Amino acid sequence: IMLIVSPSELIVCAHICAGYSFQEIADKLFRSVDTIRTHSTRIRQKNNLKCAAEIAREFVLIHGDPYEFLRNHK
Repeated sequence: IMLIVSPSELIVCAHICAGYSFQEIADKLFRSVDTIRTHSTRIRQKNNLKCAAEIAREFVLIHGDPYEFLRNHK
């Protein structure tokens, strides 16, 4: 199992998995909501995923706890 993502997209994946909204992710990462939305779209397209729940499922299967991941990747 592997997610095809850029480093920035991986961080967005972790935040999506942790349940943050696009606005909350944008605020935390100092990016625009449009940028976060674009990352989400690209993640789904590159990995043939249909929704945020599928992004979260794949993230957890590969990386485990998103909160721990985010603590370790500041």
